[in-house]
Amino acid sequence: MAYTEESRIMHNATAQTTKEYIVIILIGLVTSTAIALFLKLFQYISTLIDEILSMNNVLLFLTVPIGLLAAYLVVIYLAEIKKTGCGTHGFLLSYHFHEGFASLKDTIVKATASAITMGCGGSAGLEGPSLAIGGGIASAIARLFKVREEKMARFFLAGGAAGLSAVFRAPLTGLLFALEIPYKRDIERDVFVDAAIASVISYLVFVSIYGVETLFPLYTKILPITAIDVIYALILGVIAGVIGKIFVVSFLFVKHRIVRIRNRNVKFFLPIIGGLLLALIGFIEPRVLGVGYETIHDLILGRNKSILLLILLIIFKIIATTITLNFGGSGGLFIPSIYVGAALGALFAFLTEEPVEVYVMVGMTAVLAATNKTLLTAVAFTAETVGPASIIPSLIAATTSYFLSGSESFYDLQPVHRPTEKIHILQDLYHRLSTYNPRILKEVKVKEVMVKPIAVLDGRMRINEAINKAQKYAFRIFPVISDDGRLEGFVALEDLLSFTEKSRNLPVSLANVRPVLKFKPEDSIGYAIEKMFEENMDKAAVVDEEDRLIGIITTKDILRKLAVYRLR
Repeated sequence: MAYTEESRIMHNATAQTTKEYIVIILIGLVTSTAIALFLKLFQYISTLIDEILSMNNVLLFLTVPIGLLAAYLVVIYLAEIKKTGCGTHGFLLSYHFHEGFASLKDTIVKATASAITMGCGGSAGLEGPSLAIGGGIASAIARLFKVREEKMARFFLAGGAAGLSAVFRAPLTGLLFALEIPYKRDIERDVFVDAAIASVISYLVFVSIYGVETLFPLYTKILPITAIDVIYALILGVIAGVIGKIFVVSFLFVKHRIVRIRNRNVKFFLPIIGGLLLALIGFIEPRVLGVGYETIHDLILGRNKSILLLILLIIFKIIATTITLNFGGSGGLFIPSIYVGAALGALFAFLTEEPVEVYVMVGMTAVLAATNKTLLTAVAFTAETVGPASIIPSLIAATTSYFLSGSESFYDLQPVHRPTEKIHILQDLYHRLSTYNPRILKEVKVKEVMVKPIAVLDGRMRINEAINKAQKYAFRIFPVISDDGRLEGFVALEDLLSFTEKSRNLPVSLANVRPVLKFKPEDSIGYAIEKMFEENMDKAAVVDEEDRLIGIITTKDILRKLAVYRLR
């Protein structure tokens, strides 16, 4: 009987694993086919617009606004989640807040809107809709096969990897992007095998349709790395970090202002206004419109040698992309980052008289790492699409820009680290309130949520005294104050218990007193939650102007207060 029961369990486990591998294979197959169809649609629209503009370039002032408005209306009237903009943002929304669920209808609608946006001249990248297509297809197939809920998010990421692998014809890039994009300073290790399988299968199917040609011309010459190359890579990494930071800050600044304007019943005018601004930029410098593959191609080959032109390409591309994705268009931010990096690298190469092909690749890698917070993906992308000639300088520059640019990226929904369960629940509530009742996040103040500190340890107190006091309460973390009442930080009970009996006569201030998030009573609860997300902390202190402890806020307190508003 025991043997029979054990055999049954093993049989069920094998059947489940087999089913999951079949699902992953299907995700790769279907995604690559869908990406091929999406590219056909994009190319058809792009060709049609090119024929119109060949009659007179002034028609830009007609085609671009109409395209942006059409893309916007498609999403507003046909999608369930009526948000335009960067596809990667929507991808992260589904992953972090919907457990990998994505509507197949929305996937089709937003891919169509992206094709219209970029086909008509909007400045964006094809990877945004490709991620959405892969994730949406993965979600649909997983539901069809009744995949366990805990696996849905993993398959969703694997679908995103398959989409990127196909559109870039770069399977390693697709795989690494799926691992890196969920967090700014962490990776999603658990999805590695699923993403690898889906990515490779998607690549193989796609190249059988479109061919194996790389996205950009391969640079196969291997140059020896010298000390000056390392120095130049560091310098370019610093510059790319600054440019990337400017790009991110500019994009987010406009994005947050546009959200306010849309609430004033002028939302239908925004695509027209944005389209006219884009057309003006495109009329001055047409190379900044659209996806920009041809311009990147020319930059790699060193065909654009004017320093003024390269500076304009960087500035105009940042402005054009910011307008496109905040005024009603849809697409991605990956390729615009590559474009800006390519122009920056070319500019650096001409100023230093170094090989332009190498430093274009270095610039591409460094800016992408700074703006998307995907360090390994950036290096893999240039190696797969241009060649491995610059891999060491690229890694040096990308690492420099990645850390120098700070923790800010294009994506509001990309936490710094993998959140704890408590933070994840709070994150979900925060997103729902910011979507349906954002006023609450500003109006509710920290002082309305905080609780008075019950158990506070004095830094001068002996550790054995602190342990005796701490054990009277059902807490694990305790605030520590100095002799003048100022907050020093938090200490954990286990840190106190780790001291030997002989050492417990030492003061608490010599224990592992950890730094703590501090808020003022008048800070908004929305601001407090955002900072708690960034630091991945489920508790914080409330202090007065003199840094004296007056209260504690925890995720439990915030959830208790805000859940009332969520239920109204």
